[in-house]
Amino acid sequence: MKSNFNNKKQSFTKYTFLNYLKGDFFAWLTDDNNYLKAVSKYEELKQLSYYRYKKLKNKNLIISQLDLPTTIIDGNDVSFWSKKYYIKKYQGQNFKIYDLSLEKTTFENLVKKTASILKKEKKAIIFEGAFIYNDFKIRTDVIIKQNDKFKLCEVKAVTNCLDYHALDIIFQTKILEKIGYKIKDWILKLTILNNDFKLYESENRQNIDQLIDFNLLNLFSEHSYYFKSKPKDLKMALTKGKGFLIKEIVNDEKYYDIFADFDDFLEKIKINQRKEELPKADYFEDRNFSYLDSEYFPFFLKYMGVPNYKGVFLLGGDSWFTNKKKGQLFNQKTTRLEQIKNIDLISPTLFKNIDSKIKPLLQNDNYALLQNNDFIDFLKNNNNAKKFKRVIQKNAIITNKNFNLLDKIKLHLNDYKKVIYMYDFETISQAIPRIKNISTYEQVPYQYSIHIILDRDDFDFKTMKNIIHLEWLASDDKDFYEQFWTNFIKDMQKYGEGSYVSYNKQFEKSIILNYLNRIQKAEKSTDYIFLQKIWEETLDMMDSFANYWYYSPDFLGSYSIKVVGPHFVPDINYKNLDKRVQKGDQSAKQAKIWLIENSDIYDKKWLEIRKAMLEYCCYDTLLMVAIFQRLKQFVENYEYNFELLTREETSFISEYN
Repeated sequence: MKSNFNNKKQSFTKYTFLNYLKGDFFAWLTDDNNYLKAVSKYEELKQLSYYRYKKLKNKNLIISQLDLPTTIIDGNDVSFWSKKYYIKKYQGQNFKIYDLSLEKTTFENLVKKTASILKKEKKAIIFEGAFIYNDFKIRTDVIIKQNDKFKLCEVKAVTNCLDYHALDIIFQTKILEKIGYKIKDWILKLTILNNDFKLYESENRQNIDQLIDFNLLNLFSEHSYYFKSKPKDLKMALTKGKGFLIKEIVNDEKYYDIFADFDDFLEKIKINQRKEELPKADYFEDRNFSYLDSEYFPFFLKYMGVPNYKGVFLLGGDSWFTNKKKGQLFNQKTTRLEQIKNIDLISPTLFKNIDSKIKPLLQNDNYALLQNNDFIDFLKNNNNAKKFKRVIQKNAIITNKNFNLLDKIKLHLNDYKKVIYMYDFETISQAIPRIKNISTYEQVPYQYSIHIILDRDDFDFKTMKNIIHLEWLASDDKDFYEQFWTNFIKDMQKYGEGSYVSYNKQFEKSIILNYLNRIQKAEKSTDYIFLQKIWEETLDMMDSFANYWYYSPDFLGSYSIKVVGPHFVPDINYKNLDKRVQKGDQSAKQAKIWLIENSDIYDKKWLEIRKAMLEYCCYDTLLMVAIFQRLKQFVENYEYNFELLTREETSFISEYN
């Protein structure tokens, strides 16, 4: 019996359009019917987007904030305050306010109401206006009508206007144009968060929501321009006129065909959406790599037949060796690591400047390259290992051997003093900050863990011999920023002078520097001088792995502590932790919601979840201690065997927690 799927009424939105630019695969999954059909066949799609799956299976389900993706939490928050912003901006000017997101009716009725308001009202602000053309439905964030003039504003929870934001608003204008509005006379604006916004204190406004409202007119900024790449300084870029007028995107070479025959393009999308099966191609198109942050991208690689064992996508990337370049290799039938020539992993500019003695080694594609003395000596010189990381990755995986530059590791470990403070921060960033004097998306620390090794020559992470653990997590005071630093500075000198160590120090140092800059105008106190010392002297435990002084095939191109740690100490497993907090983003989400919510109910939940958050943060610094001990043993006896530890050796972990 022939399927009647093609006859089903489908929902076409601006997201259908934007996903089409990523490729047929992503566009097809945009439709809810298609997604549910695919989930029934490919179970992992459910887990990749569990929020969406739960919502579609039970449309009446009230989803907890904790089940929402962080981007949606921030997006909802920005949407709420943007409406207040426009109401405040136009207050006293006799505008009628319509918020159609509050209407409980059909989409078709919302379309009629939107058209009626735009026709009859002389001055109106419409939030979430509804329009439909050729089965495509759109909701406009803000439309402002003043007599016969119109302004269309697309609100984004970002601090820069980029080309795909402009595509979003241009798609809406094309729909409006097709319906019959003279869009060429409309003002188009991208409304984004002001990067300079701070939640400044004010007398008689101690409630956080009151503070946001007090500073509201500085929270958002409207722009008629977008940028093709993220400018370092948005104000400077706008002043110098480096942006592109939003309306000009229809003439962009990349998008010209789309908008030149808009109706034809919409029909192509509809045909694609109504295919019976998930579209599959034999090659990668450029547009497949337009939005690599898609949650479906890992499944896309699997579906395309990219091998997950010794496959080309296992190699780490950078600005030169991008996923697009890996896709090009795949198109050339180079899908596995052993098929890739070493010189294909190195930029032509870099290869041109390589020592002439080393070039033949790279051109020969010798799998035993990592055992070649000439190559190893070359890597030792001026930290060349990092430049040739993909060659090291490839050959280590193929030969299944660890690679090390022992003398580099020795030099690094020699910098560690007798007493060692190993520290880690957990931070939160919010689209709309809830902490006084904090900026939009500024990383704010709310928790730290410190493991202190009292004697670097006589300690043991298994028995906690000569190891002290200190920690701090915001409790019931939401204005905790200063408390964090007071406690951190006190704990970081509790056992006298020592070495200060973090994993990926650039992150922790940036958080410290941010605080130092805030208080630099104040008198240089003892605390300021000590914190500056930590900032200047912090060592990075990641150096041995980021610089490829030690590399294992287990790392798969990563040097994250969550990948490196289990290689040395397999039993310190984050999966053993409370399921609610097994990753940093889960911990940050708990803090984000606690700050946004103004309810006693969630304050109680926050106090209850703190134990799980403390355990999670503790793991990071405990792993640092374990890695340091294993590297020390490796240096002291380079034949040390990193076999899996016995259960007896690692039983300390459950006892410790």
